[in-house]
Amino acid sequence: MASWDIQLISRVIREGDLAGVIEWGITPRDFTTPEGRTIYGQIVAYHSRPETAGSVWGPEALKERFPNFILQDDPSMTTDALCMEVRKNRVKAETRSLMAQAQEMVEQDPAKAITLLVQKSADLQNDCSPKKLDVHFADAFDRVVHNMELLEQGHDLSVMPWPWEPIQSKTLGIQRHDYIVFYGRPKSMKTWVLCFIVALAVESGLRVLVYTKEMPPDEIFERVGCIMAGVSYEHFVSNTLVPEEKNAVYRVREYLQFIRDNQTIVCLSGRDAPGGEDTVSWFGSKVDKYRPEICFIDGMYLMRDEYQSRKLHERVKSISNALRLLILQKDVPIVATTQANREAAKNEDAETGEVAFSDSLGQDCTHLIRVVNEKDQDTLALVMGSTTRRFKLNGFRIWGIPALNFGYYGELDPKEARKAVKKDDEEEKEALGKKNGAPRKARREVDKANDAFKKQLS
Repeated sequence: MASWDIQLISRVIREGDLAGVIEWGITPRDFTTPEGRTIYGQIVAYHSRPETAGSVWGPEALKERFPNFILQDDPSMTTDALCMEVRKNRVKAETRSLMAQAQEMVEQDPAKAITLLVQKSADLQNDCSPKKLDVHFADAFDRVVHNMELLEQGHDLSVMPWPWEPIQSKTLGIQRHDYIVFYGRPKSMKTWVLCFIVALAVESGLRVLVYTKEMPPDEIFERVGCIMAGVSYEHFVSNTLVPEEKNAVYRVREYLQFIRDNQTIVCLSGRDAPGGEDTVSWFGSKVDKYRPEICFIDGMYLMRDEYQSRKLHERVKSISNALRLLILQKDVPIVATTQANREAAKNEDAETGEVAFSDSLGQDCTHLIRVVNEKDQDTLALVMGSTTRRFKLNGFRIWGIPALNFGYYGELDPKEARKAVKKDDEEEKEALGKKNGAPRKARREVDKANDAFKKQLS
């Protein structure tokens, strides 16, 4: 069997994800073999030089420098697992060495032996963690400055770019630890927005994992496929595609078959999870299985709460907290949708209180975005919640033509953002009132809607 050192180096050479290994905390010191330390050290040095910054050796470059090295790594092992085994192997070797030193010392100077064990064991205990939990300021700042230099040199460090310029310029793309939530009332087209980003991720060559419970996986992919083909969704579902549209659909099908062996794109059905246990832990097991580079969840509030909280806001809080932790553990961003609270129609601001059942999403997510369907002009207003931590952006408009156009329309100033939200709330209240004929009945409709949510979550 190839040593863990060789397997991890082989994985870096095959996949080029040196940045992920460095971020995990692996240094040349973690390799127990001279060969491993030498090769990994040179790979990192080449990656860090100004003239070759961001470059990672591939199989041919490795062969040029170390012709006798044989690439060997188990495909079933994740990169995180290989990092953990390399670290564990080093900790075991250093622990054995420390115990041998103390054993030699204990007969002559037991106090000195105990001091040695106390001093060294704390470091070893910290290194036993899956990742390096105690981060030194110098190491962390060195990494962020290095990233700054790479950005200056034109390197894209994001998982994928945003499709809309205002948020792209503020964030420089969707990052590895992003937790993005689109929320809106029923028929706000938030799932269409999600599918649009899924289509861009597929076209960018990313491994993609999608969760759905409100609609079948085929319907999700039907939407994504129509977006990629650029054909009318209405024509597709009514089987009235013109010849040019049919040809575009066939080209997408051929493309997906072509990339199938190298690019995993999977949709999970929450309804079909064993025993109905479509929990975040279950979703995490699928992340381990398919190793996606970005995840999408349509209707995160419908996932099963592992703690089986009885109150709806507690369930959503539990699910959201677990998703945030999953992102940090797996180093993979999640883009999700959820319902806006129908009771929130009495409010006028796009704040976290409007999110279904809980404001915990505002605390957990990196971007909380309300989707307002402006039906009178085929546009969607994407209004940024005040929870955005690292930049200021009121929001912007995009086109909202199913499958055909979700491109950028224009930026929103603060007044326009408030106006879009207020109008959406007024339309919601008016629709409820008309449906039932009286305010009292409208309130009962709100209760009925919340009861429906309870049934979906039970």
